[in-house]
Amino acid sequence: GAFTALELIVVDDTAAQLGRSQARNNGVAAAATSCKVTDTGTGDTYTSLQDAVLDADPNQPLTLTFTGTCMERLDIGRTERTTIIGKRTRTSGIPTLDASGTNLPAISMWANTVILRSFTVTGGASPNDGGGISIQSTPVSLIDMTIHDNVAIGGKGGGVYSEAVLGPVVGGVPDPVLTIGGRTVIRDNQATDDGGGVYAGEGIIVRMTGRARLEGNRTMGDG
Repeated sequence: GAFTALELIVVDDTAAQLGRSQARNNGVAAAATSCKVTDTGTGDTYTSLQDAVLDADPNQPLTLTFTGTCMERLDIGRTERTTIIGKRTRTSGIPTLDASGTNLPAISMWANTVILRSFTVTGGASPNDGGGISIQSTPVSLIDMTIHDNVAIGGKGGGVYSEAVLGPVVGGVPDPVLTIGGRTVIRDNQATDDGGGVYAGEGIIVRMTGRARLEGNRTMGDG
C-alpha cells in the first residue's frame, strides 16, 4: 500500500544509541581495493562506484554490478535510469557501500529513475538531512537493501531522506514514489530531527512492499 510521510514516521523507531555512526566515522574513506564494479553495458570494470557513474554517458541507461566493500560515498546525477546491483560471492561477502569518514550522506541522488538492489549502505553522516541515502528526485526503488548505522546529525531522515520531486512526468504529473521492497531492512539509523529511519517530504508516496521493514531507528523528533 501507499504511505504518506505522516503515516510512515510512526513506524517503530526506538533502539539505536545516539552517536553510534559518528564514532564509526573518524577516518577518511577512500575506495577500497576489494570493490569491483562492472558496467554491464560496456563490460568496463572499476574499483569505485563513483568512478563508474562518472565515466558513464549520463544520457544512456546505466546498470552497474559490484562485489566487495566500496569505501566511499556516491553521487548520482543522471538524466537516464540508473540501476546498481550488489553481487554476493563466497570470497567477497556482502556487497557494501561504506561512507565512514566522509561526514556526508552515503548516497546522494538527483537523477531520473534510480534502482538500488541487494547491497548494504552504512557509515553515512550528513550534517543536514539524509544520513544514508539523500533523495532529491523520484521515482526511486530500494529492493533487498540493508541500510544501517547512518545518521542525519543536523536534520531529518537518518536512514533515508526523500524530499523534492524532480523525476519524470507521468500523465501530466510528477511520479513522486519511493518504493522500499523485497527484504529491505532499514535499521539502527538516527536523526536529530524527524524520521530516524525514513523521512518523506510533502507529496512523496512511500510504498512498503514484500518483507521490507524498519527497526531500531531513533530520532529526537517525530518517528
